[in-house]
This record gives sequence, C-alpha cells and structure tokens, in this order.
Amino acid sequence: MVEWEIEGQVALATGEVLGPLSVREVPSTVFVDAQGTIVAAASGPRERAFLSKRTRELLESSR
Repeated sequence: MVEWEIEGQVALATGEVLGPLSVREVPSTVFVDAQGTIVAAASGPRERAFLSKRTRELLESSR
C-alpha cells in the first residue's frame, strides 16, 4: 500500500452547496490543488481504491 502524506480539510455540505462544484450527490469528493483550484470531482460514495488511484493520477499529472 502506498501512503500519501497529504494534509487537507473535510467539508460537509448539502446538495445546493455542492452544485457549483459540479457534483450532484452527498457524499461527494472534490480534489483541490495547492493553489485552491478544483481539479476533479466525483459524485456519490467512492471506495478507497478509487480515491487512491485518482489521487495518484492527479499528483502525477501535476508534475
């Protein structure tokens, strides 16, 4: 297993708050880069494997 040393915040919100983020369900995951720009989003619950894979892809593409 690969561990990423990433610090971040968790936000809880209702559907109307998430709408501008292009997500439609609660829970949703929004990936934000170091500059505060939303770089990806996923609606609905996600498995750890998805989150790990997507995080790895985004980190690799930002290099």
